[in-house]
Amino acid sequence: MKKQLVATLFIITIPFLLVSCVSSLLKEKPPTFSKEVSFLAPADPFVDLKRSVYPSWKNRVTGNVISIFSDCQPGNPLSLTDLQRYMEESIDNATRLNEKTTPYQNKPALFRTIDGQVEGNQIQIRSLAFKRLNCGYLVSLSGKPEQLQQDQTSFDTFLKSLKFK
Repeated sequence: MKKQLVATLFIITIPFLLVSCVSSLLKEKPPTFSKEVSFLAPADPFVDLKRSVYPSWKNRVTGNVISIFSDCQPGNPLSLTDLQRYMEESIDNATRLNEKTTPYQNKPALFRTIDGQVEGNQIQIRSLAFKRLNCGYLVSLSGKPEQLQQDQTSFDTFLKSLKFK
């Protein structure tokens, strides 16, 4: 009788154990930011947004945002176009205004300017995608199209500050 009870409990609980083990294996790892890069944060009037694992700063005056995204998946490197797609797919009615391959720190990079909308508001994004070691990076300047140029120098300075281990 005891053996039957133990066997019955085992039969009932094993599917739950297997399901919980499989679901744990299938969960995606939470995003992390690359440890292979260092930089100088944009200067005042930019403030750290501290909203995500990916660093981003907002200009208190213009509302423009400078951000950096990294993707470090060993064995599954993204192309420069794939990295740019992250940005393009995050806005509505995206239209590419400009795209060019350009050198960045003596390696190929892909620069894009995109117009679109976020929550019904017009937005423009200037972004640079590049790779270093096993990571892909996407650095962007985004904001209202008529105000974006005001922070281009801060964006360029941020790009120049990036150092890789």
